[in-house]
Parts: sequence; C-alpha cells; structure tokens
Amino acid sequence: MPIYNFKDKVPDIVYLDTSFLINILVADAKYYQECLNYSEKLKQKNTIMLLSILGLDELWYIRLKLSAIDFLKKRDKENPEKKWFWFLKENSEYIKNFSQLAEEDLIKLLQINNLFLIEITKEQMIGSLELMKKYALFPKEVN
Repeated sequence: MPIYNFKDKVPDIVYLDTSFLINILVADAKYYQECLNYSEKLKQKNTIMLLSILGLDELWYIRLKLSAIDFLKKRDKENPEKKWFWFLKENSEYIKNFSQLAEEDLIKLLQINNLFLIEITKEQMIGSLELMKKYALFPKEVN
C-alpha cells in the first residue's frame, strides 16, 4: 500500500484520514495550510475521496475535545487536557451547543463533489472488536 506525500503526484482515489480533516477544519491546526493546499489539489484533479462514517464520529469527538480544552484554557483552568472529559460530563449544554459546529462540519463535507461515505457492516464491527481483544486497543482515545 503506497503512502503519499503532499509533494507526490495526486492520486486518483484516496481515503481521508480524520487527522487530515481536522487540519482542514481547524484554522490553527499544525498542518492547516498544508492540508488545505493538498485538498485543493485533490479537488482540481477530481480525486475520488473516501471516508468511513466512523471517521465522522471520530472527527466530532476530536473537535469536541479540542473545543472543551480551548474553553477551559480561556478560563484559566489548570490542566484542561486532563479535565475536558469531566467538564463535558458535567456540562451537557456545552455538547448541545457544540452540535451546531458538528452539523456545519457535516454540511461542508457533504458539499464535496467526489466524497463518498463508506458504511460499516456488522461483520466489520465484529472484526474491529476482535482486533480490540487481540491487541488490547481502545475503540477511541480516552483520558
């Protein structure tokens, strides 16, 4: 399986990783400009882009986490990286307000002409569970 560099020839088909999407949607992300430039190349070439529906869940989870950490930092809270989860557990209204941002992300993604969402089957979910058991993997980042 080839691994592409942003300087390589743009492929005909790509799978979009969640980190790539984060770097496009978050203006102060570390690789924002590089990912934005590359997304423009994908658009110009009419590259077929694939994204798992699980990628959307991961995208929203990470965006919510980053948003909560930023919120806590602005309020001079100590160790926001360790407190964000409990902050959200105690402030469900914050999540409700965040859902507007998640909806905006989804609308942006659905407007991409050559983006195809890939559904996950029951068999694939069971396979993921087997990988969790075998390698002691978390289903998602936890703190």
